[in-house]
Amino acid sequence: MQSKTSLLRDLHITGTQQSPYTVNLTCLDMVFPSNGLATGLAIYREIPDIERLEAAIAGAVDLFPTFAGRVGEQEPPAIAVGKSGLKLELYETSESLLQDIPPSHDRLLNLLGFMARDSSLMRERVTFAMMLLINRAENSAALTWKSAHCHTDGATINKFLRTVADLYNDRPPTEKEELDRNSELAKVTRGVEARFNNYLFSREKDVPTERPFEQTRPEKFSSTLCINEGMLDAIKEGNLSERRLIYAVALKTHALCFEHENFSLETIIDIRNKKIVSDRFSGNALLSERCELNSQFLRVAPFSSIYENVKKNTVWNAQHAGEAIAYLEQTKAQKKLFLLDERSELIPNTAAGRTLNINDLTFYRFDAVDLAGKPIWYDTAVSPANCMIIFQPQCLDENNRYIRIFGPKSYVNHFISIFPATLTQELRAQQAAQR
Repeated sequence: MQSKTSLLRDLHITGTQQSPYTVNLTCLDMVFPSNGLATGLAIYREIPDIERLEAAIAGAVDLFPTFAGRVGEQEPPAIAVGKSGLKLELYETSESLLQDIPPSHDRLLNLLGFMARDSSLMRERVTFAMMLLINRAENSAALTWKSAHCHTDGATINKFLRTVADLYNDRPPTEKEELDRNSELAKVTRGVEARFNNYLFSREKDVPTERPFEQTRPEKFSSTLCINEGMLDAIKEGNLSERRLIYAVALKTHALCFEHENFSLETIIDIRNKKIVSDRFSGNALLSERCELNSQFLRVAPFSSIYENVKKNTVWNAQHAGEAIAYLEQTKAQKKLFLLDERSELIPNTAAGRTLNINDLTFYRFDAVDLAGKPIWYDTAVSPANCMIIFQPQCLDENNRYIRIFGPKSYVNHFISIFPATLTQELRAQQAAQR
């Protein structure tokens, strides 16, 4: 039987803030991929109380006022607060929300894409929007959200959602949005000379205004790899780094599936976690660490060599952050940033398939986004890169690790097929070296 979905309610939730004001965007808010969307999905085994959820969102908006804002079109762009409201839509569906967990690629796009396909959310320039999809027959719910990435990043979205959960469950909220973003970033760049660096951009200084690889980019695909308890125990016993092992497998797969001369491993770093900016910093706080490897080396080298090469990656520190932010401030002043321009591609290597992006979301505490119980799964379809690996938060269980791999289908399938054998091979190499 064909599933049916119908709109039950369409709301704009505002807090107690009445006087409109603006929040300026920082240089980190104004670069690729900040001209895109940050999306997410949490699946629940029970339907939350709708009225309590609405009240909790309204309370959270008082603590995170930009989440009820609108991205202005003025120059330079800013967030207009107090003129809109947080968009919330409630839908009922006959489609099961509990099947196919972890979701397949098509299932993930169906759940997250519903917001773009059948909802009015994408037609408005609101900073943040939410949709609750419920199935009364199986008493299940899926909460999805989207944010203009220039507004904020995933870490702050997670704090906002945890605040909603705190208020929903009558717990005192512990998070609050920091609005003076530029002042906080200025502390990082004090005394740092602004100069070009390779932490955010490709090595090409002339950034194209068009996406040269848009027409040739392979169709995107994703799948979830479960690194089970036995594998994790073996990694620990072998004194291996789980992440470096995954990086090595991914880079080897990259070299076998693409024909480029060099590849970059780009790790996304939240500078809040590095104590470089305040933990309450609510804008984008993401910088990248890049390690470039020769593809010929990757194709012929044993995994142990690739593993060690990844291990020698750049030591990332506050000086790097200061240089990157100072350079961006200088670029922003010269109006060279392609702000909110969908044609721009500030990292050409990303679109061309020459870069593997790593995004670690395990520190996102989605277990604390407990609306009528903890979510059984969290996911995202955000992947500006041609190939990306996302370390998933622990929602389904605590004994296994889940990662989602984005890329062309041949790349994703090859990665998943060789990972178990690679782990075994690397452990044998480690044992042989210890003899």
